[in-house]
Amino acid sequence: MPDANKRTALAVALEYLSLNDYEIQTDNDALADVMVAVVLDEINEKELADILYTLYLSKPE
Repeated sequence: MPDANKRTALAVALEYLSLNDYEIQTDNDALADVMVAVVLDEINEKELADILYTLYLSKPE
């Protein structure tokens, strides 16, 4: 059973980005799906970074 390390890492990453004025706007379900994909090795670090970057770019201004 996976532990909470990846969820904690996501929370820390989102906070770090926020502190540096990179707000990621998406719903929790989408981020949960992304983290499940990470846990299942369906996506790697670079792909996760690309997804977060895409979410940042698509934020409403």
